[in-house]
Amino acid sequence: MAHRGIDRVAGALALLLLPLGLEGQGAPFAAAKLFDTPTASTVARGELQFEIGHRFTAPVSTDDSFFGLDNGAAYRLGLTWGVSDRAQIGVIRTGVFDNVDVHGKLRLAEGATGGVRWAVALEGGWAWNTEVNAPGDPDTSQPHASAIVDLGLGRRLAVGASPTWVDNPDVLVDGEDAVFAVPLRARLRLTGGLSLFGEWTATEGTGEQEHDLGAFGIQLRTGGHFFVLGVSNGVRPNPSQYVVGAADPFASSELRFGFNITRRIRL
Repeated sequence: MAHRGIDRVAGALALLLLPLGLEGQGAPFAAAKLFDTPTASTVARGELQFEIGHRFTAPVSTDDSFFGLDNGAAYRLGLTWGVSDRAQIGVIRTGVFDNVDVHGKLRLAEGATGGVRWAVALEGGWAWNTEVNAPGDPDTSQPHASAIVDLGLGRRLAVGASPTWVDNPDVLVDGEDAVFAVPLRARLRLTGGLSLFGEWTATEGTGEQEHDLGAFGIQLRTGGHFFVLGVSNGVRPNPSQYVVGAADPFASSELRFGFNITRRIRL
């Protein structure tokens, strides 16, 4: 009965968003993550996903820096294990505050309503920041949770939203109130392996991270690999970090290159 209720709620959301447009069969998004934002898809049972990502710290417009690539980057390394075809657990680390994030995702339901494919998932995790230079003894843990809804509109277009709550968003300031953000994403498939993508995270912001976060670029899929290449105004890649916002506005002078590479291995 609970599963049927979830189906009805997700189906109603799909009908409400039907005017956005009209992807083949299967999940709206094949990858478990786009650029920064999670999707409702999960790693298959028994699969191990390895991920490496970079967010270059200098804008593309930086002089004498080869489009910002010579000035260093914030990295992201992750491993995700498919516990079942609906559930995954993982751990990711970035050098920004030495943030280590342990998280899990559960795909609750999926289906099709009126020609629109949909999927619903929940994701939650807990991050620890082990290298924070701040006065006193601030709390450096960051619990976070997301509700994820994805829609496949026709054969080529997929859209999604993942409202997210993060506690203790600014680890440099003790006692900062939790923030709520709404990451949005879209992917347009051009060929079997090439897609365009865009993301926008509308957030309350906190401290220096006061601006909404945007990204756009291309996604390449080949075999068990996903390559995502894009530009963004943010440099903090982990779940408890990007939803807080960006230090710089989404403007051409502040865009930075970034990429993700994931590989799925069946053990």
